[in-house]
Amino acid sequence: MSPILKDVIFVVTGILGGIAFYFFKDKIFKKAKATATSIIAPTVSDTDKANIQDLYAKKLIDQKTYELYFPPAPVVPAATEVFDSKKAVTGLTNVKDPVLWMKDIASIFNLRKILIYIAIIGIIFGGIYAYGMYKGKMGTPVTIGLAYGKEIMIDIGKGLYLHITKDGKVHVQDSADDKTAKIVKNIKVGDIEQLKKELKPYGFDIKFFAAAGGSLGEKKTGFEGGLGISFFKWYKWTANALITNLGGYIGPAYQITDNFDILLGIGKGFSGDNRVGIFAKFKF
Repeated sequence: MSPILKDVIFVVTGILGGIAFYFFKDKIFKKAKATATSIIAPTVSDTDKANIQDLYAKKLIDQKTYELYFPPAPVVPAATEVFDSKKAVTGLTNVKDPVLWMKDIASIFNLRKILIYIAIIGIIFGGIYAYGMYKGKMGTPVTIGLAYGKEIMIDIGKGLYLHITKDGKVHVQDSADDKTAKIVKNIKVGDIEQLKKELKPYGFDIKFFAAAGGSLGEKKTGFEGGLGISFFKWYKWTANALITNLGGYIGPAYQITDNFDILLGIGKGFSGDNRVGIFAKFKF
């Protein structure tokens, strides 16, 4: 595969993966909020409900408090509209009707969609910018800080030697004698596979971890711990799957330190109950 094609695949994967991760993270946060709210929603007697309704009627409690006890009924979808060729032609060709204009504008530029457009544009620019930064780092010479005045010469075979100089620079030379040796290759970040992998700003990245934290469940609430796997990375965010002693979870995690993330998970308990939890994630 040519280097150019590899770079194109890298950027496209990052952008598409970033967009998918954005919607994944948004859905997890919404589901976690809904699950936690339903689990901790207070249970009240019929008498208490009557009192709450009375307080609400007298405007002594606000709408949000009232809806904790009396959730609004789900919106019933409107009846399916039958196709009308005359309406279709009017909708496609009428440029004088202000109502049609407002419907089009509202459908394209409502606030929620604008925020989504901004997020997607940000992901695209972030993907391209991160690619440029990543490629720049790949060409950076490797520097290894040894004790003052120290240097290392390693025979790597085939008449070649890896030399770590006193100032920390690393290169391959064709002789152990510095006076006559010629530098064959200066070692850069891009020459070390593990460094390339660790410095990638985004992409599929399989890593195992241990996690522990607290959770809410419809049948059991408490402390739990387990093992998981992260499978996609976007800057400091990762997508994760986790199995604990109480159930299974999926969710995003945000990196706090090199070895510690905060993970929000939603999932199912082993008895089938809905669960939500916050975990400390420790990488192996």
